[in-house]
Amino acid sequence: MGFSKSKVIYDDDCRICSNFKDWLESRDEHGQLEFEGSGENARFSNGLGFIDTGGKEIVGTRAVLIAIGQTKGLIGLSARIMSVWPLYLCLIPFYRLFAANRKKINTFFSNKNE
Repeated sequence: MGFSKSKVIYDDDCRICSNFKDWLESRDEHGQLEFEGSGENARFSNGLGFIDTGGKEIVGTRAVLIAIGQTKGLIGLSARIMSVWPLYLCLIPFYRLFAANRKKINTFFSNKNE
């Protein structure tokens, strides 16, 4: 089963995750990415997911790097390099820490005027 675009599955209840999605969307100059909230896809409820055009599913640190790697510029290039094994392995503990505490981290970034 193939897709015409790669799909990014993100936590649509998380402000930081939604802002990350918006940032990716703004840098996706060739329209390679499609976005879906994780509420619609329970397999990705514990972390960002990436489904490539061939249907391969990736979750977590490597999914973030591959998604960023689809974008332009030095950030995209750096992410493409870091998404290769074993380089991305050093980022897994940081991603897991962030993912486990993203709801708490959101409170630091929430707008008090909303």
